[in-house]
Amino acid sequence: HSAGAHIAAMLANDRQWLGEHHEAILGLVGLAGPYDFAPFDTDASIAAFGQWPRVEETQPVTHASESSPPALLLTGADDTTVKPRNSTALSSALEAEGIPAEMISFAGLGHIDILIALSRPMRGRAPVLEETVEFVERVTSRPPLD
Repeated sequence: HSAGAHIAAMLANDRQWLGEHHEAILGLVGLAGPYDFAPFDTDASIAAFGQWPRVEETQPVTHASESSPPALLLTGADDTTVKPRNSTALSSALEAEGIPAEMISFAGLGHIDILIALSRPMRGRAPVLEETVEFVERVTSRPPLD
């Protein structure tokens, strides 16, 4: 979720981090990830990446390639912290490289809400868990759980 989704997307799409082990990644599930957030306009993004000499290297969307894994990108339609356009941009970049990418935007959910929807008492708010499980089963060729 959020910064964790950014890190996961960097690992999944930028081969330099995992080298020969990159092929072990069968899919990427990202929740409310900042995949395309340049230019840096918040204190957090400036503090984290503002001194990096090549801004594009910090953006997962830049690293989408034919070797990227399939992706499921989930976001809240009402997320004002990490706007849904981040998921749209990465999904489009992956699809342009021929990589299956699905982006789902859940109405009425904000940045934290998408994570909260994974919890047992809040699962009725959005099928975040169901979409994630279905994707994982599909990309790992595992039979569906009953």
